Amino acid sequence: MSHPDNGIPAPDAPAEHTRPVALVSSSPIAPAEARSMAPWRVDLAAGAGTSALFVGAWLLINGYEFGTIDHAIHLPYVLRAQSPDFLPGDPLVEAGSHHPSMLWTGLAWMTRWLPIEPLYFVLHLASVLGLFWGTVRLARALYPGGLGRWAAVLAPAVMVVPKLTLTWIPTFDNHLLNRTLAVTVHRLMLRARAEGPPQGEAAREAAGSGGACAACP
Repeated sequence: MSHPDNGIPAPDAPAEHTRPVALVSSSPIAPAEARSMAPWRVDLAAGAGTSALFVGAWLLINGYEFGTIDHAIHLPYVLRAQSPDFLPGDPLVEAGSHHPSMLWTGLAWMTRWLPIEPLYFVLHLASVLGLFWGTVRLARALYPGGLGRWAAVLAPAVMVVPKLTLTWIPTFDNHLLNRTLAVTVHRLMLRARAEGPPQGEAAREAAGSGGACAACP
């Protein structure tokens, strides 16, 4: 194809259905939207690996107990929830009716698939993992960036050895309790609070506060 005036060949016209080449998501020149998942996956893998290592260290240092201390009181409640005719008239078992908890009912329901002793151990492992996982995620939320990576290691390290509170209750028990199961939820709620409200909620709060101030004299 030549130019009509000087006979110089004209450049070829671009194809009408040419598709742009997709950038590799891990490339540094890729769009931010394409690379946004990579740090999230790295954080997830690092947090899970760090938590698993601390779970092993925690068990080696603190061990595990079943049927002692508070279990001596709680287990009869679970057994009564499991079987209403368990030790009828026993004062301790009957006292469970004055200390209701969804935990006893839930544990009794789960013993349909797993005996009570291995069930307690599995749930305790899950609660210990939740302790360190929640602590790692909370540290990353409080200290974003490079500092957060160090905080995500140091913060769970402090939790490996439990401390006694002023009421002589350890910060984390070496046996399954309702308060140990609640730790994961507690840590993740603190993390959500540290990260702040979602963008839409923050915008609504700002709009509400702005409207209130606009009405001020």
